[in-house]
Amino acid sequence: MRNHPGIKELFHEDRDTVRFCMSDNLSLMAFVWNQGQDIAWVLVHPSWSNITEREHVAKWMSFFPRKDAQALLEVTPSNKTIDFKLVYRPTIDNWVSKGGRTILIGDAAHANLPTAGQGASQALEDAVTVAECLQSSNGGVKVALEAAQRIRYHRSNVVQKSGQQNRDAFYKTPWDDIEAAPEEWAKKRFPKLKPWDPLEFTKEQFPKVAKDIKNGVTGHLNDVTVPPPPGGYW
Repeated sequence: MRNHPGIKELFHEDRDTVRFCMSDNLSLMAFVWNQGQDIAWVLVHPSWSNITEREHVAKWMSFFPRKDAQALLEVTPSNKTIDFKLVYRPTIDNWVSKGGRTILIGDAAHANLPTAGQGASQALEDAVTVAECLQSSNGGVKVALEAAQRIRYHRSNVVQKSGQQNRDAFYKTPWDDIEAAPEEWAKKRFPKLKPWDPLEFTKEQFPKVAKDIKNGVTGHLNDVTVPPPPGGYW
């Protein structure tokens, strides 16, 4: 597989590779990681039918006039193609149970589309935030969980929306703009998240948030969530 002429340029021992291909109402993403030892690809197409045969995927791949797109399908065993539905889940208004002792995190709280590329990262940020809030609360579980969702709500929702924005960029492609200035278009459409330390951010925000909760400051999460730091997330 690594030596296939269509995709051998994707494999590197010193770095991971992500390749995006776009067409009208179609997107193809290929990922190579683990020093070039592992590869996966995702084709998003406008159909909800379950298909596993490689031949069915070929009709969608044919819209991408790239050698690597065709090569990805050629090197994939027929019984390894999996077609699964992408379902958008809107933002939920509360992650914490009525009793205040259970909290949703990860995709259960803010499901990310693959075009966000942040599902696992945001789940880990949730987990770190919850753990630090519990540790800082001195046994006050209800305060800890409420604080965790207030600290995480804004950032997680902004990142979640980036998946929708990227999806629209894939499927509503302004080809004239891309041809005129491809690098500028890419920077504008796909901003890179700044480095983020959820542990330090939680340590910084928890005392104030916990104080607000204990003092009875309530409201919709949009109103009580911790805002982004100066400069934002990107």
